[in-house]
Amino acid sequence: IAPGQLADGSIVDVWSKSDEVNWNMPGAGAPCTSTARAGRWRSYPYLAELEGEDGEVLWSYLCRQWDEENRVHEAGNEGKKLLKFNFFMLQADVKPNMGFSATRKRLIHSHDCLSKTNFVEKDDGNETFDFAKGEEL
Repeated sequence: IAPGQLADGSIVDVWSKSDEVNWNMPGAGAPCTSTARAGRWRSYPYLAELEGEDGEVLWSYLCRQWDEENRVHEAGNEGKKLLKFNFFMLQADVKPNMGFSATRKRLIHSHDCLSKTNFVEKDDGNETFDFAKGEEL
């Protein structure tokens, strides 16, 4: 689930491409990421630990995809531009009777679509490097 804020102030679910955010556990008996997106998209949340340029490419893709699918570059659609989003995974423990515990929200990543980079990473010399500013911290 990825609630995102648009330029017009509205909140949408970027992951399910929906105008509403639904925090209910998805699926008919099989809670998993595949209920919102199929195929290779299922592995997307598991790549969340990517950082630096790789992480930027991964998370920025959701911004670009939203904007392209909502034609934000056409006149009259500017308010649909995605500004930022939080990406959550819903988790529940499997109980001994094969039921599920209460659902918990786990924040995987916060992303600012207008920022050049959302990551600060260490370089090979063990010094902290800010990719947005191009300088050591």
